[in-house]
Amino acid sequence: MKKISRNVLPLIALMFLLHACVEKVPEENPINKVLKIKELSDLATVEYTVTKIIKATDDSTWYKIGDRKILMSCDAKIKAGVSLSEITDKDIVVNATSVSLQLPAAKILYINIPPASVVEQYAEIDLLRAEYTIAEKNAFLQVAEKDVNNTVKELDILATAEKNTKTIIESWLSIAGFKNIAISFKK
Repeated sequence: MKKISRNVLPLIALMFLLHACVEKVPEENPINKVLKIKELSDLATVEYTVTKIIKATDDSTWYKIGDRKILMSCDAKIKAGVSLSEITDKDIVVNATSVSLQLPAAKILYINIPPASVVEQYAEIDLLRAEYTIAEKNAFLQVAEKDVNNTVKELDILATAEKNTKTIIESWLSIAGFKNIAISFKK
């Protein structure tokens, strides 16, 4: 039988002490893994840039002499996604390595028309007419913003946002260790 050197004994004792002091981290509750997604708040998964052309004229007024026309363009940025902060415990069902998650429906998170993107392309104003005022141009931009809101339905942005959200959440949950993942959206 071999003898243990005196220099090694303190080292072995230290190893036992360190092993005894290591705190065992309890395994995280699977529902808490899923609920961490809520911390992201709004998850934007789609961004579109829509160019809107604004054409205006007020030639149809009989009491004004001369024409007044304007053509403006602007780029509107539209972001859509899901508000993950709306997820509740009732929306999550976890069984071992399976998870079923019901997410809120996708929505438009914001529409932004940056002032730098507004460009007056053309203006025709006769001699006896006044230039378009800032207030009139702003009114045209408000109409353009309403048109952009209507464009959202035509572009099917919300369906794309839900599809992208589902892909992202599925990958996060699979990384968290879930094997069977079912994701649906509230309507």
